[in-house]
Amino acid sequence: MAITLAVFVFGVASGQPATAHPTLPLAVFPQSAELLRADSVLRQGLKSHNPLQIADAYYAKGNLLHDQSAPYDTIRVYYELALEYYLQTDQRDKQATVHVDLGFIYSNLLRFSAARKHLLRAYEFYEQEGDRPGRAEVLKQLALLSFLQEDYLGATANYERAYQVYATLRDTSGMIGLLWPSLNCYAKMGRFDAALRRAEHCRQLIEQFSSPDPLDVREFFYGRGAIHLAMNRLDAAWNDYQTAYDMARAAGSRYAPFYTDGLAYILQLRGDYAAAIRMHRMRIEMMRSVGEFENLHTSYFRLAKCYEQTGDFSEALHHQELGWQIVDSLSEAHQKSLEEDLLRQQREEDQAKLIATQELRLATQRKIQGLSWGLVLVFGLLLLSLIGGYRRNRRSNQLLTQLNGELHQKSDQNELLLREIHHRVKNNLQTVSSLLSLQSDHYDDPAIQRAVRTTESRVRSMALIHQKLYQGKHPGVIKMRDYLITLAATLRDTYELNPNRIAIEYEGEPLEFDTDTAIPVGLMANELVSNAFKYAFPEARSGTIFLHLHRVKDSIRFTVADNGIGAAVPGEHRGFGTELVNLLARQLGGTVSFVCKEGMEIRVRFPLEHR
Repeated sequence: MAITLAVFVFGVASGQPATAHPTLPLAVFPQSAELLRADSVLRQGLKSHNPLQIADAYYAKGNLLHDQSAPYDTIRVYYELALEYYLQTDQRDKQATVHVDLGFIYSNLLRFSAARKHLLRAYEFYEQEGDRPGRAEVLKQLALLSFLQEDYLGATANYERAYQVYATLRDTSGMIGLLWPSLNCYAKMGRFDAALRRAEHCRQLIEQFSSPDPLDVREFFYGRGAIHLAMNRLDAAWNDYQTAYDMARAAGSRYAPFYTDGLAYILQLRGDYAAAIRMHRMRIEMMRSVGEFENLHTSYFRLAKCYEQTGDFSEALHHQELGWQIVDSLSEAHQKSLEEDLLRQQREEDQAKLIATQELRLATQRKIQGLSWGLVLVFGLLLLSLIGGYRRNRRSNQLLTQLNGELHQKSDQNELLLREIHHRVKNNLQTVSSLLSLQSDHYDDPAIQRAVRTTESRVRSMALIHQKLYQGKHPGVIKMRDYLITLAATLRDTYELNPNRIAIEYEGEPLEFDTDTAIPVGLMANELVSNAFKYAFPEARSGTIFLHLHRVKDSIRFTVADNGIGAAVPGEHRGFGTELVNLLARQLGGTVSFVCKEGMEIRVRFPLEHR
């Protein structure tokens, strides 16, 4: 469940025992008395060079920040630092605890290789020590890791192994805590009868246990409600979802709106769209406030469907686009875990280098101040002190030069990674385009075929942008002249038109746009050029399509025109393509105008600040 995935957050290791603890991330959180005490203990440990005291302080600060719902990466810093100092002691039990915590948080960050590495180290220790509860906890985290990687059989196997350990220990709370997440595995595999048997067993344990964990109880009802919903048992699902939601509200949980997704969907299925919209929006607001995006796209798509059913197509389109944005970002995160590991590692290294640079500068300032006092007290030692300070400063400057060179190297690596990201996004979009092409062949209805192929051309226009980005000199911007000419030629080939019959002419300045501007302009060009190919030159008529892109004072003017048969100015019958062009223009803060005179001319004008 998404709620249980937000329990631990951790961090990176520094290089030297005397490294100053980071305080910058705490600026956005209240300085509680506990945090101040942890800071005091940390300062004492750093002064005395006591690794155990330092590690305990870092770990305590990480826990306190977690209690304040700090971001994962912020808390992760302190847990990694705690592990670094624990490794300098003989406290192997504390090392194993932090390894388990890091495995859990890296699972939530989708950094699966790092998560598995930490969990296996903890398991090795618990197995050597014969610590069965520790082994069961690691098996539970390994099951979660398999579940996030959609290895439901592996997750079920690890849940079963952990359950047997808890059963041997007669740990009813541990057994309950394993049964309800295992319901999700069986449901994902379509084994609903097995999931319901597990749910019944879990219910019996909850009734027998004198003081079950309230979180486990409401997660059980939530999980069983999901199974009932999957089996189309709406009344039973509603009762379970309502129970989970009521328990969360009674406990004063900030995550109570999380439990409304099933209730909202059942209201949607029953046709109560107004109530469903309220619940969907409440859940979306809560999930965005805590930074939980794993299942947020589902809520956006369902909310869009509700707006569609109520006739509010503008809101439907808006929320559907938000849902697809979440899907794209999650898909990219899953497919590029290695790239993200490298990027995060670089950020951590850069942060460590920045801290080291700051400490170096502070040390230099302190030494210069000491030299000043020495000048007053012992003038005779001035020359030796200055020579020593000069040598130390030279070494510091050499180190700074080396650090700057490494930062330039990392910048080059960043550019390579960015090109690889654009390459992969382009490949993914081409895969989607191919799937749409294959799907259109399965429909006999020409209208459906046209709609699918139109969507396919829109996907191809976005894929072409990412292709130009990774092929260009600067991966952050795209040369619009080359892109628009290539796009128009590709569309002409798509409609199997002879270049000798329909020519394409481009006129404009060599402008470069970033992706935030290039994608809307590319989609508008796709719609307008496609319409010209389809309607401007019927019955094998010849002609030309003109593409103009100019900077006019403080704005950009983009024009698509043809010398075809012309058409009525859009207004009375506005198709989806026209609506899309207007929506994209508004997104850029611009306007669209249509002129029908010796052909069709469409002008889009938007502020220069949006390019």
